[in-house]
Amino acid sequence: MISSDCGLMRTKEINPIIRSITVAFSILLKFCLLAIAIVLFGGNENANPRVGNSSIEFYSSSMRQSLYSELSDNLKKDTSDKNGVLVNKFYGQRQYMPAWTINFRTNEAYADLINLIGSSGSYGLFSSMFSHDELIRVKNEMETLKNEDSKLKARIKLEMLASESAFEFMTNISAGIINGGPDSAFTALTSKYPIYLNYSINTNKVRENIIKLQPQSEQYIFLQTALVKFIKNIDLNELEYSIDNFKNIFGLTQKVLIDQGYLDKNLQNDSVALITALKNYQKFNSLEPTGIADDKTLSILGRSTNELFKQIALNLDRLRKDELKKENFILVNIPEFALYYFDEKGIKNEFNVVVGKEDSPTPILTSRVEHIITNPHWTVPNSIVANEIIPKLQTDSTYLLKHGFKVVDKDAKPIDEATLDLKNIDSKSFRYYFRQDIGYKNSLGLVKFLFPNEYSVYLHDTPSKQYFKKNIRAFSHGCIRVENPEKLAQMLITSHSAKKDLIFENLIKSQKQIAIKMEDPVPIYIKYYTCTADSNANIYFHPDIYSYDTEAIQQIFAGIGQGQLTRNLQGTLLMGSK
Repeated sequence: MISSDCGLMRTKEINPIIRSITVAFSILLKFCLLAIAIVLFGGNENANPRVGNSSIEFYSSSMRQSLYSELSDNLKKDTSDKNGVLVNKFYGQRQYMPAWTINFRTNEAYADLINLIGSSGSYGLFSSMFSHDELIRVKNEMETLKNEDSKLKARIKLEMLASESAFEFMTNISAGIINGGPDSAFTALTSKYPIYLNYSINTNKVRENIIKLQPQSEQYIFLQTALVKFIKNIDLNELEYSIDNFKNIFGLTQKVLIDQGYLDKNLQNDSVALITALKNYQKFNSLEPTGIADDKTLSILGRSTNELFKQIALNLDRLRKDELKKENFILVNIPEFALYYFDEKGIKNEFNVVVGKEDSPTPILTSRVEHIITNPHWTVPNSIVANEIIPKLQTDSTYLLKHGFKVVDKDAKPIDEATLDLKNIDSKSFRYYFRQDIGYKNSLGLVKFLFPNEYSVYLHDTPSKQYFKKNIRAFSHGCIRVENPEKLAQMLITSHSAKKDLIFENLIKSQKQIAIKMEDPVPIYIKYYTCTADSNANIYFHPDIYSYDTEAIQQIFAGIGQGQLTRNLQGTLLMGSK
């Protein structure tokens, strides 16, 4: 009995030990098999690089060393390469681990990036600006080459090229296209890009986060949204037509209106629908909506849709560079002949304006309205004295009296005109000034708005109200004439001056010149946008009155051919956009 009991006890004690040894041996065996598999299928950096869909990087050592060496060599060759500095900083932050590839395959971050670049057209950009085709070519090279050294070189090139393209896209979409030498704004802006891009890759939000870099002004958001609609709905082509083409080719007007989305194809033979389409076209192209296909209408209608795309892209670029505030500011859009006053809710009021003539253009500037002057005098600028006042005096000795001008010295003290030979004035030697009296005949009207600027321009009232009825309103010497300026003045006084209870109408009736200080100066942007959009994604095209667009398009889109443009837009349609 004792023997049996002892034998039973020994059997119970041995079984757990055997089980433990068996389990340990099994684990060891699995580990050994895994190690052998890693060596055979990828752990050896000289082994076959085709490692399937593993999410583990098997080539970190050789990749990191090669990437570090290549980046260091490139920076030694060109220390002024801004993108090169960003790329080096970007990889330094990730200890030179690859960002866009894994085991000679591209990863999700690359797919996100190439999709974003492919849809560049939705943001008024061109995929060729970001090496789209080259990225695809190098990717294919990396995946198909057999030679291991060549394969590694292709992977290094793809990594660097993708990073450069990402930074280029980030810069263009946030701050505009910068062509030329070093730019301090670029340096300040992009100093945070490497860490931002690394964060975007680590959180699998490359496209989403890069798109967030766009300006958030209402003007930009509306126009970018409208561009997406434009690309989806418009027949994009390089076809241009002359006025004679429209007059000699039956149905061409209808065809172009259909191509541009103004006329339903099923209604092309409906005369009423055609008139309605022409009126809409004229409305959105700063023309009188008559519904008649006159020469002015046909000359604009003949532009190619690709040219329209470039115009939209140019103005998106301008908006990126302008960095408009979100609230409480004045925006004057010169080609639109319009002034907008924004508060925290958006556009509070809109005013028609008259701007400078082609030979005396209103300058593009940013400043702050600091004073409102009621019942102002007008001291005539020297250029107007030489070109207008003196020639009129030579033929009409009563000109000054008729228009309320007096001759004054530098301290604004009147000079006896009888002592002057006004008919034979020499503008270069004339040391006095012409000043117009206060009153409704005064060229500045009853109010002017002052903001510091090097051009000596300002907003003001005008006695020449008839010009506000015209469609194209470029008649001034550079200053901006405002329709209903008393309304604008009252809003600014109420919102931005210390004396909020002042009634502007009473100040005018006093017939005194009074300066009202803005305790909270109002930002003012005088800009040049030849197309804008509303909240319904409708695009309004405005006349390029100073002929700025052609040169600007050539500068920022240098090297982008028509063929590239068409491929770019086709790619955008295929890739989609957000």
